Amino acid sequence: MPGLAADGPDDPRGLTTSVTDSVAGTFGARYDADGELNEQTLPGGYTMTEAKDPDGTAISRTYTRDSDGTVLLADSITETAQGQWATHAGTPGVTASQAYAHDKAGRLSQVQDTTPDAVCTTRAYTFDKHTNRKTLATSTSTATVGTDCTTSGATGTLTRNVDGLDGNLTATTTKTGGVILQLANLHGDIALQLPADSSAAPTVLDYDEYGNPRTDQPATRYGWVGGKQRSSETPTGLILMGVRLYNPGTGRFLSTDPVPGGSANAYEYCNGDPINHFDLDGRSWRFARILWRNRRVQSLANNVVAVGAIAPYAVYAGAYHVRRRHRFGRWGNSYLLTLEIAGLRADERLDDFKRRHLWRHEDTYDEHIHGSYCPRFMMGRRPGMEYISK
Repeated sequence: MPGLAADGPDDPRGLTTSVTDSVAGTFGARYDADGELNEQTLPGGYTMTEAKDPDGTAISRTYTRDSDGTVLLADSITETAQGQWATHAGTPGVTASQAYAHDKAGRLSQVQDTTPDAVCTTRAYTFDKHTNRKTLATSTSTATVGTDCTTSGATGTLTRNVDGLDGNLTATTTKTGGVILQLANLHGDIALQLPADSSAAPTVLDYDEYGNPRTDQPATRYGWVGGKQRSSETPTGLILMGVRLYNPGTGRFLSTDPVPGGSANAYEYCNGDPINHFDLDGRSWRFARILWRNRRVQSLANNVVAVGAIAPYAVYAGAYHVRRRHRFGRWGNSYLLTLEIAGLRADERLDDFKRRHLWRHEDTYDEHIHGSYCPRFMMGRRPGMEYISK
């Protein structure tokens, strides 16, 4: 019976340094001084290393073969002052690069996608005032420059998913003992499927910003955001994102958002910015950087809990002020996420505040105004959600 064993005796902070799967093999981890995972060893003699910026955001990831140092996959990004991806370069078996542009509302408006044969395809997106994607203009020109689960296929084959120490899909195993490493890029897309059997050919995968696969690419269960185990093995070939199906061709969900005000409208994906945002459960988008990993954010959240229930209001006021000035700047978004985390923690730990209260605020964009909500504590206010849309 397949199983997992974990231990962490080599790290005085109690962080897990090794996980052994009885089929896939042993996964190891090393952490930096702040407890962030920056290196992971994989079964078969491979190592993943990450480099982070001062805020703790991963800006490069490299997979190498230990025996000779061969680079199997390299992925890197640069960011704008607002913390959004400006450029991306990856070598998932082939070299490709993308340059991104965003409009004043923070939505992805243009992608310049350069393929290995030096062809640059420009995709431009326009939106209406409700962030419905109106057009996709494409022009092409030649450039001059852990937890596991078991699934059964239609033929009766069994596949187990094995998570690495970073919590993402890292390997799949079969009932005969076969192991395929799932190497993900910085966005969480599976970019290379590497069989442990050296006689088997690896599979190279690549996707555009909305999750559309490259031409003539083989179908696979986990591809775009496959590190989070979002499957495209649905009857229609769409991607199952939690409670809803997502269509990468249109960049929209097929059903309405169960969370009122979870995004710019009930169907669109991640406020028009699929590079910097995720909506993995179909219930409203979250920042792709997962700013909770930001050490400053984490420290501030702990301090909020320590000083009591009045702190979330102060954090909210500061965040709201920054968002008004910088239009979804990195720090404004960080503080809002801090408020959410701190609110949930305080909700659990403080006897006087047993439930979560939501306070309305509005964000004004150049093209539209939409309502949104975030956790707040207020004495005498009835719990619930409020959402105002203009």
